[in-house]
Amino acid sequence: ASRRAILNITCFSLKERLFFVRTLWLYLIIMKFLCFCFSLLEELANGLILVFFFTNAFLSVFPGDFPFPTVDISY
Repeated sequence: ASRRAILNITCFSLKERLFFVRTLWLYLIIMKFLCFCFSLLEELANGLILVFFFTNAFLSVFPGDFPFPTVDISY
């Protein structure tokens, strides 16, 4: 009888366990979503870094094309 009382004291009820499981799943879903959004932002930042890197490399080779080619229209 005492062992049954100890089990009832130490174990959570079915309703309490359901609350914990729902809370855990909600936490996991939110964390996966946040990590996914963070990885998308990281990829966007890497893409912008590459764009600026190649733009700077192109402008270093052809400096006369920046910001636009000079055209003399006077006769």
